[in-house]
Amino acid sequence: VASLAVPLEESEFYTDRFTSEAWFEDGSRVWVSFLVSNLGPGTHKLTVKSRWYEAGGKEHYFKKELERSGYTVSNEPFKFAGAGHTLSGTPRSFSVKGAGADGYSFDLDFKSGLAPWRPGTGRTTFGTEALSYLDMTIVQPKAVVTGSVSGPGGKKTLKGYGYVLHTVATVPPYELAKRLVEARSIDTDTVVWVKQFTTPEKYGGKTFGYLYIARGGEVLVSSGKFALKFDKLVTDSKHANKYKVPWVVSANGKRKEKSITLEIKASAQSGREDELESRGALEATLIRQYAQPVNYTLDADATVAVTEPGKEPVVTTAKAVYQVNHLNK
Repeated sequence: VASLAVPLEESEFYTDRFTSEAWFEDGSRVWVSFLVSNLGPGTHKLTVKSRWYEAGGKEHYFKKELERSGYTVSNEPFKFAGAGHTLSGTPRSFSVKGAGADGYSFDLDFKSGLAPWRPGTGRTTFGTEALSYLDMTIVQPKAVVTGSVSGPGGKKTLKGYGYVLHTVATVPPYELAKRLVEARSIDTDTVVWVKQFTTPEKYGGKTFGYLYIARGGEVLVSSGKFALKFDKLVTDSKHANKYKVPWVVSANGKRKEKSITLEIKASAQSGREDELESRGALEATLIRQYAQPVNYTLDADATVAVTEPGKEPVVTTAKAVYQVNHLNK
């Protein structure tokens, strides 16, 4: 299956990541990441991470790093297994299993009524010879998630919703973008995914990304060519680069007779991570030569308005996960 295939390329900067996350009716949550990377010594190293959050918010975090001999992967049928965790299935019916931290294990099925989506060809190339690329697939824009979790308190049946993403890249992280803006809202019947990044000047300072909006199982907007408008720019006075963070982001789309508008409006900044501050002195000095990354997380609402001739606009507002990442000035 093309959207799930793990190519295991030899490129020095090759990375391949699966991310799945789910929220359950009892208030618990799970997040699982499989990351294959050639960065640093060795090739095709796998890092498996999982986070199980109890309904009360307590986190159980698992992480293990494996050499190539320590995990298995097949593309047809798709199955990716290592460190007691397994991803398998098809884009529409995806299985996530894991024996995580503190005696917790989970067995979950992600099923999506929305088809997998790739913006354009799904691949953005870098450089005149297009040897480096970023490949993006929203495998499940919104999934119904069912299954069970077992732990010290016994076994519990679960039901909720979630998503599955797959991203492959051969471009160094510090050369991918000067700025990255992304947001997600899948809590309601209206599903929103938006991502936009601007490349460094060596790649022309071009803007790429995607806008995906669905409601009631119908895709309203799915485009790799769109314009984001940024408003209410707030300057990070703590950083030497004085990065600007947009607190309001908007976009417009059209499908047949329907006009669609999206506005993401932040109400508070809930997180700021200067990555160099969390690194050792030597590592920070090396990274600073290429990038000065700061990640901002904001509490936000996503409002989608759909207008058709002769009808009242249908407007919905839901909570959104909104992040702005600055890598370079």
